[in-house]
Amino acid sequence: MKWEKEAALKLERVPVFARKIAKAKIEKLARTRGKTVVTLDDVAMQNEPRVTSDELRATSSGRFAILKRYDKYVVEDGEPLLFNIEACRGEENNCPFNILSASKLSKKIKDKLKELKFSQRLLEKTEGPILPHQIFKIGVAGCPNSCSQPQIKDLGVHARATVYVDEACACNGCRKCLEACKEDAITIDKDRNVTIINEKCVFCGLCAEVCPTGTIKIEAKGYRIMVGGMLGRHPRFASDLIGLATESEVMDVAQVCTDLILSENGEKRFGVLVKELGIEEIKKRLQMIKSEPVLDVTDKKILERIQTNLPLCSRPFLSIAEELSLDEDLVIERIKRMIEMGYVRRLAPIINTQAVGRSATLAAMRAPEDRIEEVSKIINEYDGVSHNYLRKGKGKDIPYNIWFTMSASNEHKLKDKIKEIETRTGLTVHSLPTLRKFKIGVKFKIYDEAQA
Repeated sequence: MKWEKEAALKLERVPVFARKIAKAKIEKLARTRGKTVVTLDDVAMQNEPRVTSDELRATSSGRFAILKRYDKYVVEDGEPLLFNIEACRGEENNCPFNILSASKLSKKIKDKLKELKFSQRLLEKTEGPILPHQIFKIGVAGCPNSCSQPQIKDLGVHARATVYVDEACACNGCRKCLEACKEDAITIDKDRNVTIINEKCVFCGLCAEVCPTGTIKIEAKGYRIMVGGMLGRHPRFASDLIGLATESEVMDVAQVCTDLILSENGEKRFGVLVKELGIEEIKKRLQMIKSEPVLDVTDKKILERIQTNLPLCSRPFLSIAEELSLDEDLVIERIKRMIEMGYVRRLAPIINTQAVGRSATLAAMRAPEDRIEEVSKIINEYDGVSHNYLRKGKGKDIPYNIWFTMSASNEHKLKDKIKEIETRTGLTVHSLPTLRKFKIGVKFKIYDEAQA
């Protein structure tokens, strides 16, 4: 990449031992800004904090202070991305070894993680400052040369091309395949019989590319998927998960990885989690996502039972286990797994406020669009608020956009809280207490013994 003279002179002031790293970071920043020449402005920007939103600074309470020191800190649409995807530029640079587009796959992985709301969910599950090891690191390469270093990433993917010998096409003995193969994975005997040694082959596909007779052909293209790689004090290469995967399987693996990270609240390095669980457990979780139906009979029995009337005792899951003729530990483990997989959002009591002598109400407000976040934060400060939703009003009959439920120890204190919210926001709160109950919950029919 070209540099303006002033920018190059500024770079020379960086200590020699750090100059190479500084140059790479500045050029990366310039490319993200759509530039082909590095200017003095790019050098200056590299030394500035990456975060550009005052709102983010105010709400993050310094949670990103440590992360901002690293190149991994990326802000998009005013929100930090807690994952980092490093892709090779083989397609962009017309690399002769490129098999499949790393940039296209990287974009799809990114879209998948945004669809799963990974960054937001991880922020909600963690407390304190976000550290570099909590960033989900992904490497994607377009060929086995692996320029993006997928072997040391949390999730590593590189393209592969399997080959085979077509016996209908006679070898002419040119030996071009032997020259192309750096792994000595091909042999040709005196009768020009070609043999591929799969144990040595890295599936780069170069032998098929140079073969003039079509004796060696590409059989399939796909992705090698690895998980759990890391550097640091106890470095380890990523473990092989799938030898030749489809794009869809890459997306499934990304989901399994994010589910695992979120289940541990981001407290452990992903490589440590993979080492502790073992690669077979990761394969099992992947199979659970791919299999239909995902929930077995035991899962459905437990889901059917825990929807209502959780036993009020010191060991409620033991009581449920005895009802279902199951083991207590199994019931607890299955519920945890279904929470991790998203089938159970949460397990919590629903308090009958009237039965315990409390007062409650549903409340509605009309907040200007530019004050919605401010008003919502004020409402959320009150302990008695259990729900707070943004709803778009439809027509003049329903002009309210913020709805929340609130309870207090008695009617007087409830009214005082409502009045206090009105005073602090300058907006009217419409209190809508219950006059008549039509339902108190919904129960889904999940397990039917007659159909089991």
